[in-house]
Amino acid sequence: MARTRILSTLGPASDNKKTLMEMARNGLSGVRINTAHADFSYISKVKDLVDYVNSNLKTFLSIQVDLKGPELRVGDLAQPVQIKEGSVYSLSEDGIPVNRTSFFNSLKKGDSLVIQDGKYQFTVIEASASAVKVKAVNSGQIKSRARINVPGVKIEMGTLTERDLKFIDAGTKSDVDFYALSFVQSREDMWKLEDSISAAGGLGKTVSKIETKSGYAEIAAIAHSSDMVMVARGDLGVELPISEVAVAQKRIICETHREGIPAIVATQMLESMVQNDVPTRAEVSDVTNAIFDNCDVVMTSEETAIGKYPAMAVSYLREISEYAENAVKNLPEPDQFLGNQIAYSVCKAAKVMAEKISAKHIVVFTKSGSTARMMSSLRPEAEIVAVVTSASLARKLFMVRGVKVALLPAELEKSIGVIDAIKHIEPMGIFKAGEDVVVASGAPYFLFGGTNDVRVVTIGEFIARGYPEGDSVKGRCKLGAGGKGEILFSDYIPDVIDSGTKVVVTTKFLTASIRARLRDQGISSVILTQVARYPRENEMLSVNCLTGVITSLESAK
Repeated sequence: MARTRILSTLGPASDNKKTLMEMARNGLSGVRINTAHADFSYISKVKDLVDYVNSNLKTFLSIQVDLKGPELRVGDLAQPVQIKEGSVYSLSEDGIPVNRTSFFNSLKKGDSLVIQDGKYQFTVIEASASAVKVKAVNSGQIKSRARINVPGVKIEMGTLTERDLKFIDAGTKSDVDFYALSFVQSREDMWKLEDSISAAGGLGKTVSKIETKSGYAEIAAIAHSSDMVMVARGDLGVELPISEVAVAQKRIICETHREGIPAIVATQMLESMVQNDVPTRAEVSDVTNAIFDNCDVVMTSEETAIGKYPAMAVSYLREISEYAENAVKNLPEPDQFLGNQIAYSVCKAAKVMAEKISAKHIVVFTKSGSTARMMSSLRPEAEIVAVVTSASLARKLFMVRGVKVALLPAELEKSIGVIDAIKHIEPMGIFKAGEDVVVASGAPYFLFGGTNDVRVVTIGEFIARGYPEGDSVKGRCKLGAGGKGEILFSDYIPDVIDSGTKVVVTTKFLTASIRARLRDQGISSVILTQVARYPRENEMLSVNCLTGVITSLESAK
C-alpha cells in the first residue's frame, strides 16, 4: 500500500455504504465534509457510514469537517453587473452590494481586489467605512454571490461564524477527528478554532487551510499553531500570481514539516474524473509532483463528492502514489526541527538505528500522536507502527504518512512494558518472527508519552543473549554435535564441526584461536551466553549476531 494518505470529500456520489467501502478498499484514509454544501445532520450520517466501514474492514478512517468561515461575497443582484475596463464602481449598498462591509476599513488606495474566482480585477481608489470605490482592470460580467478576494491584505472579518460553531457542536457529538479552518490569516485564527473545539467539549485536531496571501506570509507561525496544514490551491491561486502557486506549495510543505506535522495538498488533483474514468496526464504529473514535494496527504474534492467515479479516483491516487514513492526512496528530512528536542533526538536515533540494522519497522508508543507525526516527518525507510490505546487517536494517526496503527486496550496504558506490549502486537500480523524492530517510547516511565528511549527488540520468545561474532542465522537447533541443524547450542565444541552448522552458541568463553577457526569455516559464534530458557532439539531459532539475542521462531508464529 502507498504511504501517502488519501483524503476524500464525500457527497451524493459517495455517501453510501457500498461506495465508501470500495473507496476504503482502494486505499482511502479519511473523509472530508464540506460544510458549504451540508447541514448539521450530515455529520451524524457520515459518522454512521465511517463507523460501518471501520467495523467491517478493521480500519481507522477519520472524519474532517471543513468549516466555511466568514466569506466575502457579492450580494444578491437583480441581474449581472457589466464591468468595463477603466470604469469606476462602488462597493456599497447603493452600488455593487457585498455580504459584509467590515473589511472596508482594512482597505487603502492602491490595494488590489479580485472578484469571481480571480476573473475580474480592480484597484482601490478610495475607501471609507460605508463604501469602496474601485477601478476595473478588465471587462466582464459579475454575478450574484461571486467570491471577493483581497490579496495581501489582512482583513478583519472574524474567524468563525455562528454556523461554524454549530458545526463544531454537531461534530463534537459525533467525535469528529479534524476541523479545517478556511482563509486562515494568522496563528490567532487557529487559537480561536482550538478554543472553540475545546469549549464544545471536543477532541478534534486543527487543520489550517492556507489559501490567502496574508496566511501564506504567516505560514511559519500558523503551522506552529496547527495540527495539520492544507495547501488549498484554489483560492491560493487567486490570491497569488498563478505562476507562484507551485513554489508556494513547496514552501508550505517545508514549513509544515519543521513542526513535525502533516501537510495536505488539495484542489483539482484529479478534477477531470468528475466526468472521465481516467485522469489526465497533467493530473498524474501534479499528484506525482506533490509526492516529490514531500506531502503527506493528497485530497479529492468534486472528484469523489459529485463525480461519476469516486472509487476509481481513490484507486488512481493510490497507484500514482505507490509508483512515485518507489521512484524516490530518500525523501528529505526537515532542514530544522522546531518541536520537542528530546523526542526529536530519539526519533532521529530510531531512524538511524533502523537504517544501520535494516529494520523494516519502527514502533512508536504515543499518547498524543506527536511522536508518530514527528517520526513520519523524518521519512524513514522503515514502516512506522504507532501503538496507541485510544480509537480516536488511532483514526487521527491513520492520516499520517507511512504510519500503521496498532490499538491496544486502554487499561494497559500505564501498566505494560515494552516487551509485553510487543507481544500484544505480534498476533496482528505486522511483524515476522525473528525480525528486529526499533522501538521508541517513554520507558522507563510510562511507555505512552514523554518519549525518551530507543531500543532494538527481536520478535519472538526470548531464549538467550550473549556476545556475538559473524553473521546472523535462522535455523534449527541441535543440542549436540551429532544432531541435525544449523545452530549448535552446546558448551562442548568439537574439533571438527559438520558443514551444516552455521553458528555455535555456548555459555562458555571461546579463545581467540577457536573463534578464528570457526570464522575460517564460515561459522558464527555467540559466547558467554546467558540463558533464559534452553531450546529444544530441532526448535527453530533466530540468532541475531548484531545484538546477540536468540529467540524462538516457533512461539512467534
